[in-house]
Amino acid sequence: MPWTVTTLSVAPFDRTTGTLGPVTDLTGPEQCSIIEPCWSPDGTLYATSDASGRWTPIRFSHDDTGWHPHSLDGANAEIGLPHWVFGQRTMAPLPGNRLLALGIRHGLNHVLLEDNGHWTDVSLGTPVNVPQPLEDGCFAWIDAPSDAPAAIAVGRPGEPCDRFRTSVTLPPGVTKADIATPTPLTFPTANGAEAHALFYAPASSTSTLQPGEKPPLVVMAHGGPTGRANPSFAFKVQWWTSRGFAVLDVNYRGSTGFGRAYREALDGQWGVADIEDCLAGVQAVLDRGLADPARCVIRGSSAGGLTVLGALAQSDLFAAGTSLYGVTDLRALAEETHKFEARYLDGLIGPYPEDEAVYLKRSPITQAEGITVPVLFLHGGADRVVPLSQAESMRTKLEHSALHVYPEEAHGFRARETIEDALQRELAFYQQVFGQ
Repeated sequence: MPWTVTTLSVAPFDRTTGTLGPVTDLTGPEQCSIIEPCWSPDGTLYATSDASGRWTPIRFSHDDTGWHPHSLDGANAEIGLPHWVFGQRTMAPLPGNRLLALGIRHGLNHVLLEDNGHWTDVSLGTPVNVPQPLEDGCFAWIDAPSDAPAAIAVGRPGEPCDRFRTSVTLPPGVTKADIATPTPLTFPTANGAEAHALFYAPASSTSTLQPGEKPPLVVMAHGGPTGRANPSFAFKVQWWTSRGFAVLDVNYRGSTGFGRAYREALDGQWGVADIEDCLAGVQAVLDRGLADPARCVIRGSSAGGLTVLGALAQSDLFAAGTSLYGVTDLRALAEETHKFEARYLDGLIGPYPEDEAVYLKRSPITQAEGITVPVLFLHGGADRVVPLSQAESMRTKLEHSALHVYPEEAHGFRARETIEDALQRELAFYQQVFGQ
């Protein structure tokens, strides 16, 4: 996959003949993920490589003796994201041999400016995309503070950055008191390892929690599984916290933003380490007295759906769970998924069909007898990544479960009406489980 091993090559291009000259490999001696090659306004080549243990920008110089890489370390952040889509950027070269980047530190986003080898944090809130170069050395980015929707932020050389315009407003009647902000958590997990999460306490000016009452907890397992819990303002988190729920958004082993070793800790362990970390995260929250142990639920989409179902089968911490277009049968996924992910599972589980027994053991479809709590399945009828048949097969094996299908949706819900309906259904499902 692009986040495991890639190569970077450069060659002169003859505009007259449309041909390439000799190709030079710039990857270096170590196998690594080197991504996001881009040219600065003055023709300098940049890329970001995780050869050092985390994605770090590289500036390449060129002279008569060849190409020379210069690592721009010192940012104390991971600058790079798994390339699931084309055109993804975490870097933006500026005039004057400067570089802007989106970096991740301890699970939180930062806008970082590199100038002559020195990095400066110019963040205002929680940036959600890479800064874009403008004219005269200025730049802009989408800024999403943890306590407000997105705004357009701008920066100018030698001047403080500032928010230029809020692009999304809070709904009428919603105040800052209704907005939950994340607290990073690090906690021990299996085999002496550590895992990470973002915790959100309930936030509502109209809360119905009684004094001393502990809130219910929604545990979120992201997809990918190379994704991450993003600390930027997200309505999908605020939906729960504004209704009296605490939220634990887990960056289980395998998540992005904590370096290559943490990302690769899930290699061969998908369906094991991710579940261990979600369970350890819940226990860490309960040990701190931050949630009601009788009202913990877990939700996840795509790869996170497998984590949800595995956690329900292997523990009694949860009162219910929701799988949104989630994986239930790993063997079927290996045989049916689309081209880009055709061999993705080889690294996460093992080669298929050689390790077919492991695929069966890790599949929720073979663990259904261990799931005794209610489960809600929400799935798109046009899903080609995780076909609807996966949810349908799992549904038939569970006594206390429900499946709702959105016929026009594919992998990931897009229509506003679908998103609203899915959240309403999920909330009503939990309320019914809690006897509310």
